[in-house]
Amino acid sequence: MDAARHKHICGIFEQAIAVPEEQRAALLERSCAGDASLRAEVDSLIAAHQRTNPLLDAGALALLTEPFEDEHPDLTGQRIGHYDLMRVIARGGMGIVYEAMQEQPRRTVAVKVLRRLGSPSAVHRFLEEAQILARLSHPHIAHVYEAGTHIDGSSRGDKEHLPFFAMEYISAARPLTEFAIERRLPIRDRLLLFIKVCEAVQHGHQKGIIHRDLKPANILVDADGVPKVIDFGVARVLDLDGESRTRHTVAGRVVGTLPYCSPEQIDENAGDIDSRSDVYALGTVLYEILAGVPAFKIEGRSTWQTMTMIRNSSPQPLRDLDSRFRGDLDAIVSRAMERNPDRRYQSVESLQRDIERHLAGEPIEARPQSRWIGATRWMGKHPVLTTASAAVTVAGMIIVITLVAIAYGLRQPARFWIADDRSVANLVTVFGRPLVTLGGETNSRVEARIVDRPPELGGGRIALIIVSSGDHSTDNQLWACSLSDLANPLWHTRPETPATLPRKPTEWDVDRNEFGYYTTDIQTADVFRESPGEEIIFIRKQRGGAINVVTVSDLSGSTLFEAWHIGNVNAVKWWSDEGLLVCIGERQWLWEVQRHGYLPPPYPKVIYAVRPEPHAATGWLNEEGWEPELRSTADAVRHLDWYRALDAGEWVSNYDPARFTAPPGGELAGKCVGVTFESPSKGAFDLYLDSHGELIRWDWSDACKKWMDEMNLGPPVLTEWPPPAR
Repeated sequence: MDAARHKHICGIFEQAIAVPEEQRAALLERSCAGDASLRAEVDSLIAAHQRTNPLLDAGALALLTEPFEDEHPDLTGQRIGHYDLMRVIARGGMGIVYEAMQEQPRRTVAVKVLRRLGSPSAVHRFLEEAQILARLSHPHIAHVYEAGTHIDGSSRGDKEHLPFFAMEYISAARPLTEFAIERRLPIRDRLLLFIKVCEAVQHGHQKGIIHRDLKPANILVDADGVPKVIDFGVARVLDLDGESRTRHTVAGRVVGTLPYCSPEQIDENAGDIDSRSDVYALGTVLYEILAGVPAFKIEGRSTWQTMTMIRNSSPQPLRDLDSRFRGDLDAIVSRAMERNPDRRYQSVESLQRDIERHLAGEPIEARPQSRWIGATRWMGKHPVLTTASAAVTVAGMIIVITLVAIAYGLRQPARFWIADDRSVANLVTVFGRPLVTLGGETNSRVEARIVDRPPELGGGRIALIIVSSGDHSTDNQLWACSLSDLANPLWHTRPETPATLPRKPTEWDVDRNEFGYYTTDIQTADVFRESPGEEIIFIRKQRGGAINVVTVSDLSGSTLFEAWHIGNVNAVKWWSDEGLLVCIGERQWLWEVQRHGYLPPPYPKVIYAVRPEPHAATGWLNEEGWEPELRSTADAVRHLDWYRALDAGEWVSNYDPARFTAPPGGELAGKCVGVTFESPSKGAFDLYLDSHGELIRWDWSDACKKWMDEMNLGPPVLTEWPPPAR
């Protein structure tokens, strides 16, 4: 406000109070000439003049007719009345608060001095705040000791009237939310602290005072944990009949702090607000001290967007932030923050009583009591009887559950127990009681495992079983059975030559049905992520022949992938990190057999890796030496990542077919595949290959090293066979 307008306002004010009251309205109509804001400023000064506080001395209103400055001097070190100002402790919209020392009695106080804001209405609000505080006497509201006017002659030699009032000093003051978070108060202690704030605000309402700016910064907690409500600078005073005696807010101007304002406070068309606006503000404060975050997030929003959000939306429910707030606390905060005042608590006392009921375990007003809620509250009030009843109930349940579990465990299949030599397997219960025995005959070998079948393939748990007689009989097939009926398989492999056998060379005149096939080496793994559940990996071998095929099928028995090989496949391993099927076995030279007769062992030992693809066409993985027209184009060879052979004579002739071994730890863990070759008399050696088939390390036993020295042998050599050109 510029000096000319201020002088104009003061001139009209002086004229208005000089004429009889019955002539005042006509004077103001003429002087203000329809300027609503000018009329509001003059009306506020007249109202302040008519309600002079006995606590204020006669000179307190003199400054209304003096020019205002935009600056405010720092009065630290000066004396105002009976108070020595020591330091600034706060700066607000209307005044500056100093820590001061009172002369008599000797004590620390807070002195609030009006800023030079250049607005007579600010003076009115300042004086109104002092008058309001003088009417209140409550242990949780800062007390006012004295109000008066300080005549300051330090600025450019002019004497200025600075209103002030001295009030209670709050030591080590912290805003309510900061205090709760810093002290890590439990929820119960936060609620007890909030109840004291409610008592203070309710006391103000009983005195006809609506605070209108309740927020954590205006609720300070001292070093002893005592809360104090402060800053009644925008409070509204009501007569006993509820009518407002405070000046009306200028249209479009929001009184209060936006994130804590009620919807009716920011509605420029709303009538006078009442105590329910303070109920809403207390709801936002309770939300914040419980959740640790404000009810409304205003960062990045304009004032208009914030006002629209408060008018039209509710904050995120407390129950969504923390499950501890489900039930009473969520209902209490939601009721306090209802956008419609008629659906809120109708008084701060009602809000306070609901919190006290919650702490006492009683039904609350904000939440209708169901039978279940009533039962839980009853149990909370009768802990001994509840504990005894619960103990008896739990003991009974434990006995029943134990008996049911024993009965279930005695009958329900749980796992297969397989002998060390794999000659016999028992399907046993969780208590180890055998239900079914597999194998047990001379030279028999059993493979069995239980897997969970996905719902898409029928669901339930099934058993995968191979019982072989040890003579490579074609009866050695993979059976998939229900655990309750192992005698009748859901599906099984067949001994006939698979229809998917690739074409043979013309010189290979062996009848395709002369040899049957048996199954071995079953395992399960999640090979194809797009296929439901795990897949079964197994080897099918030609009885008395050289054709082997590694098969991947789903748990319903449908074949998803096959990799055909000329020569034995002794073991297969799924390398999940690399997406490879790694196989070890032997390589047989079919073209040599066909041209020159039977080629006796030993055959080269091989290690190769295949990258499976569901429902891909199949072909021979090793086909060099065959006529060109029989070579695969891209059907099978594209799945072959690498192929290595150990074909040095001494190494091949003295060592049995290989098996997989665990890779070493350290840097190689998970980065390689290990293969062990053993000989009863020559010891063992291990080869470790990376995902590209490169030899990265080999180890040997003492017996193997001794044999190498005797034979003057170097390390074994892996020969690479690249796939045909693609």
